[in-house]
Amino acid sequence: MVSLDVEFTKSLMNLIEYIAEIIKIFLTIRGFVDQFICASLCIAFPTINTSLSSGQIIHISKGFDIRDYAGVDVVKVLQKHLDRRALNVKCVALINDAVSTLQACALDEEGCYASFVLSKFSSLIF
Repeated sequence: MVSLDVEFTKSLMNLIEYIAEIIKIFLTIRGFVDQFICASLCIAFPTINTSLSSGQIIHISKGFDIRDYAGVDVVKVLQKHLDRRALNVKCVALINDAVSTLQACALDEEGCYASFVLSKFSSLIF
């Protein structure tokens, strides 16, 4: 188990391992640990998607000083950590923040068809 006070702002591997552990804790608390779950990963850094379910981080920002990200397929690494924890979770997509926002909205509101995120860069999905 990953210590929740781990320094994850300097290592992508530590950050992804931390995410996998939080997913395990959430699924256990909510009673979903035995269910098969398709998940998507939203990373708040610029990425290059090489397919729907794979991609690499281009640049680290937002105060993180991560240096071990070059050439790393973030979905593959997350899946490896989920599998190590014997979680029945398959990461099927690497998405951006607009897609993530649309997914969250659509769960609660059937009429939600678009998402717009305005930050340093803008993103619109519908």
